[in-house]
Amino acid sequence: MPPKPNISNKKAKLYNSRSIRAELTDPSFNEGKLSVPDFLSSRNFEIKSFELSQLNSKYASSTRCFQSLPRKLRRRTASHNVKRIPKRLRNRALREMQNSINGLPPKKKHLRGRELYRLKMSKRLLKLASRIKSLRSIPSEDIQNKPLKLRQKLKILDEQIKSLCKNTAKPTLNNKMGSYDNTGINAFASKPRGNLKYAKRQNNFVWIPTHVWHAKRFHMIKKWGYQIPLEPTQKCFKSTNRASRNETIIYDTSYYDCLIVETVNSAEANTFLNIITKLKGDIPKKILSGHKCYDDWLFKDGKRIGMGLVFSVEDLNKILIRVHPSLYDEFFEYVKSLLKVSETGNNVFDCRYSLGSIELNGPKSVNSLSKVLHLNSSDPITKNWFELAKLNDPNSVPNGTTFSFNIKDPRFFKSPTNVPYNTDVVNFNDLIVRLSQERTIDIDTLDVLLDNGKRNNTYCDQLSTKEISREFQKDKVVQKMHEFPVLITKLKSSNNWTLICPWYWTLPIWLKLNQIHHISTGGIKQLHQINFEHCRASYPIDFQFLKEGYLENKFKSTIAEAQYAKKPKSKRPKYEISEGIISPFGCDWDFLQKMIFASSLSNNSTLCTKNQFGNFDENLIRKVESVNDVIALVKQCQSNDQIPIELYDKHNPQHIKFINKSSFEHMDEFPKVPVLQINLQIQGRGSIQDNSRIYRIPSETRNQYLRGTFDHCPPPTDLIGFVTSGSYNLNLGFASGIGCIVASHKDELVLVRNVGSSLTRLAKWSII
Repeated sequence: MPPKPNISNKKAKLYNSRSIRAELTDPSFNEGKLSVPDFLSSRNFEIKSFELSQLNSKYASSTRCFQSLPRKLRRRTASHNVKRIPKRLRNRALREMQNSINGLPPKKKHLRGRELYRLKMSKRLLKLASRIKSLRSIPSEDIQNKPLKLRQKLKILDEQIKSLCKNTAKPTLNNKMGSYDNTGINAFASKPRGNLKYAKRQNNFVWIPTHVWHAKRFHMIKKWGYQIPLEPTQKCFKSTNRASRNETIIYDTSYYDCLIVETVNSAEANTFLNIITKLKGDIPKKILSGHKCYDDWLFKDGKRIGMGLVFSVEDLNKILIRVHPSLYDEFFEYVKSLLKVSETGNNVFDCRYSLGSIELNGPKSVNSLSKVLHLNSSDPITKNWFELAKLNDPNSVPNGTTFSFNIKDPRFFKSPTNVPYNTDVVNFNDLIVRLSQERTIDIDTLDVLLDNGKRNNTYCDQLSTKEISREFQKDKVVQKMHEFPVLITKLKSSNNWTLICPWYWTLPIWLKLNQIHHISTGGIKQLHQINFEHCRASYPIDFQFLKEGYLENKFKSTIAEAQYAKKPKSKRPKYEISEGIISPFGCDWDFLQKMIFASSLSNNSTLCTKNQFGNFDENLIRKVESVNDVIALVKQCQSNDQIPIELYDKHNPQHIKFINKSSFEHMDEFPKVPVLQINLQIQGRGSIQDNSRIYRIPSETRNQYLRGTFDHCPPPTDLIGFVTSGSYNLNLGFASGIGCIVASHKDELVLVRNVGSSLTRLAKWSII
């Protein structure tokens, strides 16, 4: 192997550019006398070398047209198309590419025949669509919904333009930007219709307002009817943890769906909230009036379906509900049937495409948000907001704290600005007390935000970026600034701050937030990581006792099994040895359910672990006397599509019966296993992975496990649960996990084993 070079080529180039060659001997100096002609001729070489080194140093440190940017500013791929850079740099860019290794990029071939015709027709289609937008309208629904040919689409757009020019058709928009309020009244809203160029791509999966920005910097995933940011293309595991502890992370969560319920009176609202939330009887005045928001379990027919945000405004008889997109369709229909929309005066508005949201996490969340939200400083609500912006401890602010106010269009401010300086010393204890007592919401603002007509008026004469630049050229301060309402609240489930605003105002806020240097962006994986590091469960993957969480687990295990089947036999791990009949690709709750109730059929307190032949009674029913009998019984039981587990409820008689370890007579009708959602922390060295198995510690080997001298894998009958999320926790400094175990387990210590491994690790658990 050749020896490594002392310095890299890059350093060698830098070193050579800064070195000046010189001669050691000096013939002009002889016997104490200096000969000037000889001195100049001898120094001629050094002077030229000095001039040459100056030139080398100048060009060695110069920037290139296509240079590498800092990590935060990098996109997915850098474009080497010279048309994407300023005209003054194009010749220089071509010259640099010509001198590079790859040379100039190949020119695209000119299209011919049908391809050229199709391209020209598509170009004409886009021109007509932009013409319609300038006439304050949007393309007809037939173009997106019906499978029309290109000429048919052109004909429809031509007719639409003629009718708009002749004033026979009224403009459907109040601006030239294509912004409009897309709300469904007692029905699902239609998908957004805007830019015709990207319409076909959104037939099945809608783009969130910041999709184009994210598509250049993130891996995207198609899920729940949206294209959602999954994770940044740059590595960010450790930087995400640092940002959550010291700075701010922002997420575009516009894929979370909102609906607005309008009731006839406050009594109906109180009854409605009693049914869908865990609040019973008279709803607390602070929640009913909108001073605080509710962020907890939502119920359907008395059963938990997931977490959600509920914000009620008693003065307007309106309730805003924000839920996960996987629950929305089912929950929307349930709310309609609950309020009897067709019989009473109650209404349900589908606002999933008319309200967007941004979540912020980290100690500087409010401070960062205040730099881009420009408010009316004379308002008392604004004073509390500015004082809160100076607080860098998010845990001291009570969950449910809510603000609402009008803000100015952030595009009119060239850069984020700091909170107005106040010489008064802020007493944060007094501020927290004041936030719980004083009103922090503006009813007029909420009336605009929760009304589809008034919300649409916020887009009136919305300026484009070019028009704003033109206004700045006329005057440094733009006189006519648009205002729109925002709702800001602190969530209990994730400890994040959430900003809710009209759909098409989400992008301007997002772009201004990204100008702040200490802000990082995240996707679904970063949300999961932050929740995991703070020992919080993430929906839906950690809620496998609910429908969506169970389906997510099945979906992931199906993908893992398909990937395993693609591998050659030599590359496949031998799961049959370590896992037996338990599925190695996910959390096998079906096996756990069957195993627990099959074991309860035995009359013996402990089952024999030795291999032995099965015994049968006179009715040819197998006697459960050993572990093999339990496994054989589990194999005989057929699986069904029902969720085999549910969250433990101390008031449920079936759960009480399970805790008391009562025997079950019918093997074919096993009830659901009550489970506890727990947080695991490993004791000592080791790792925890997703889908790890959780076992109870056998009583006969407990002392050996506590001393760490026993590595034997427990039998399947000691299985009590699975780890839904497991990894190294940067906050704790060791491995941890989130999972579920059977509710009957009382010992605070358990054993954890990763899939495919025979080693078990001691772990301590606590209820989330």
